[in-house]
Amino acid sequence: MLSAVILLFLLSQVSSDLSVSQQLQCKNPKSTICSIQVLKYVDFRPPRLPPLEGKHTLQIRSGTVTRFSKELQPQLASILKLQLGRLNIESLWIMPTLLQLSAENNLIEQLVIEEQDDNVTEYSLQYLNLANNRLRSIRELNDLQALKELRLDNNLLEYIEMDTFAGMNKLKKLSLSNNRINAIATAEPIELPSLELFSLAHNNLTKLAIKDWTLLQLTDLQLNDNRLISLDVDNFEQFVSLEKLAIAGNSWYCFWLSKAIKNIARYVALNGKDEDCPAMPIDDICCSMTVVSDDQPAHADIAERIRLFEESQTRMKSELLQKLNRSKAWWNEEFAKIDGKTKDLKKEADELARLSSDDNKVKPEDVAKLSEVLMNADDNVDNIKSLVDSNKQFEKDITNLLYTVIEQKNRLLQTVKSANNLKEEMHAYKISFDNNVK
Repeated sequence: MLSAVILLFLLSQVSSDLSVSQQLQCKNPKSTICSIQVLKYVDFRPPRLPPLEGKHTLQIRSGTVTRFSKELQPQLASILKLQLGRLNIESLWIMPTLLQLSAENNLIEQLVIEEQDDNVTEYSLQYLNLANNRLRSIRELNDLQALKELRLDNNLLEYIEMDTFAGMNKLKKLSLSNNRINAIATAEPIELPSLELFSLAHNNLTKLAIKDWTLLQLTDLQLNDNRLISLDVDNFEQFVSLEKLAIAGNSWYCFWLSKAIKNIARYVALNGKDEDCPAMPIDDICCSMTVVSDDQPAHADIAERIRLFEESQTRMKSELLQKLNRSKAWWNEEFAKIDGKTKDLKKEADELARLSSDDNKVKPEDVAKLSEVLMNADDNVDNIKSLVDSNKQFEKDITNLLYTVIEQKNRLLQTVKSANNLKEEMHAYKISFDNNVK
C-alpha cells in the first residue's frame, strides 16, 4: 500500500513538471530569437524546451539549471547562438555546432568538451564568455580551435599553460583578468597570429616569461595590477604591432623598468599610472631600487643586489646630471639672447636720447615708444633671471635627492652588515650547542 502511494506521488510530480515544461514558450514565437524568462529543471531529466525549428538564437535569462548537459542536444539542433543568464550552472556541456556561447555569472566548475575524433564534429565556436564563474582549469578549451574571442575574467584560475591556446590561429581577444594566476608556463614557443588584445590584469603574477610568445598582431597588452618585478625581455620586439601597454600597479625593479620604457617609448603608449610612489617614479610608474624575491631568503645574493643597487644609483645620477646640464644650457642660451637684445635696445635708446635735443632728427613720440619697448625688455630680463633662480633651486633639490639616495644605500649596507654579524653569531651558537649535546 505504501509503495503504491509513493509511486502515485512520483507520477504526479513528473506529470506536474511535464505540464510546466509544456507551457514554456518563446517570448516572440515568430522571431528567429527564442527568449525564455525562467527555466528550472532537476538533474536527472532535461526540460522540454519550446519548438526551436527555424530559430538560430536561444536566450535563457534566469532559473536553475545546475547541469547543462548533452541530453539537450536533440532540442538545440538549429541553435547557433546560446546565451545563458544566471542559472546556477555548475557543469556546462559545449555543443560542437554553436558559434557563440555566453554563460557568465554562474557557478561553473566543470566544462564538458568532447574529444575530437573522426566521429565527432569539429567545434565551430567563435565566441565564448565564461566570466564570473568558478573555473580552476581550462585545459579542455584546447579543442576550441575556431575561437575568435575568449573571456575568462573573474574565475578561480591559478595556473595557466600557454599551449592551451596553441592552434587558435583566429583568436583575437583573450582576457584572463581578475583571477588568481600566479604562474604561466610556456613549455614550447607559441604563436597566436591573430591575437590583438591579451589581458592578464589584476592577478598574482610575480614572474612572467614572454620571450617565446610570437604575437604579431598584438596591439594591447595588459599586465597591470600584479606583483611583477621584471620580465625576461625589455624591448617587446616580438610584438611588432604593440600600441598600448598597461603595467601600473606592480613591484617593478627600477633598473629593468627604465630600460624597458626607454626601448618602447617611441612607439608604445603606457596606459594607466601609479599614485603616491614611495620613491621617484619612472613615467608615472612606481619602482624599487632593490628586489628581494619571494622564493629566496632575505640574505641571499646580498652582494649582487648591492651591486645592482649601486649600478642603478650611478645610472640615475648620470641621467639627472645630463638633464640638469641640458636645462642649464637652454637657460643660458635664452638669457644670452634676451640680454643681448636688451643691450642693443639700450644703445639705441641712448643714441635717441642724445639726438632728441635736435627736433629735426628725432620726434618725441619715437623716443616715448622706444622707451616703452625698453621697459618691456627690462621686464623680460627680470623674468629670465627669476627663472634662472628657480632652476638653481631645482638643481639644489635634485642634489638633496641624490644625497638621500646615498644615505639610503649606506643604511642598506649597515643593515646587511648587521644581518651578517647576526648570522655569524647564530652559527657560533649552533656549533656551541652541538658540542654541548655531544
